Amino acid sequence: MISNVLSMAQSVIPPVCITYYKFMDREVNDVGVIVSGYDDGITIYANVHPVQRSVYQDYGLDFNKKYIKVFAQKNVIDLDRDVSADKIKYDGEMYQVHNKTDWKRYNGWNSFLAVRID
Repeated sequence: MISNVLSMAQSVIPPVCITYYKFMDREVNDVGVIVSGYDDGITIYANVHPVQRSVYQDYGLDFNKKYIKVFAQKNVIDLDRDVSADKIKYDGEMYQVHNKTDWKRYNGWNSFLAVRID
């Protein structure tokens, strides 16, 4: 029997509200710059944790940036060739999905690393 581990964890550690912005398309603006387009954003519930600086080197992360780890029952798009990643807004700050661990087909959720972009 497959159980949803995230749902069980969220019964003990309450999730928080974040705003999820799905990547829609890329267009060239009037001055020739490629601009990514996103939907209006929806509220989803997720567990959000800071990434400790002690693991930045192990993960190959930039010490000048801020990262969070997110666990959510949402399929997200991470950075990929010729595709912009989805974005989230958490605690008043905008983040871009950096990479995800896809548990969606096995357990109904994803975890992903996000980097602050504002």
